[in-house]
Amino acid sequence: TSTLACNVSHSMSTLPGAQVLLADLDLPAGLSRFLFKLTPNSSLGELLEGGCLLDERNWRQWVVPAGDLHVIHRGRVNPRLPLAPRQIRQLLEFVASRYTAICADLTGGMETYAMELMRRSRRILLVSTTEAPSIALAREKLEFLRTMDLLPRTEVALTLCPEAPIPELEELQ
Repeated sequence: TSTLACNVSHSMSTLPGAQVLLADLDLPAGLSRFLFKLTPNSSLGELLEGGCLLDERNWRQWVVPAGDLHVIHRGRVNPRLPLAPRQIRQLLEFVASRYTAICADLTGGMETYAMELMRRSRRILLVSTTEAPSIALAREKLEFLRTMDLLPRTEVALTLCPEAPIPELEELQ
């Protein structure tokens, strides 16, 4: 899903007039800094650890251009540094007027910060492989999103693995 998030946000950034931010919030496995070969001055993790306020001056320190795409990533693995819903609100309020689209790569664990982000999203893309366990988990997540009134904004993308059998349509419903 991280690769998909990077590719979709990068493609969006090439559209005329688009100003796109990729917020890599996949805390344990965010790949954007590797896929785009980023060497930023600082990361979102450092911003949050330092308790810095977002302003125009220090924003340039945390956001990294990857072509026309701007990326803010979590930084090095640090499970002790949680994201709180208020931090996501602060980030979204700051970036909302600066970008025409904001893409977020999330863990899929339905953490409270992720739920805050999804509540504020126009579209949610739930990614699943075609293997039976992944489809079963996707169904559970869809049910959970339904209970949160987020189902109307949710779409599912199936990624096909060359070695995996392609499921029948009945299996996907």
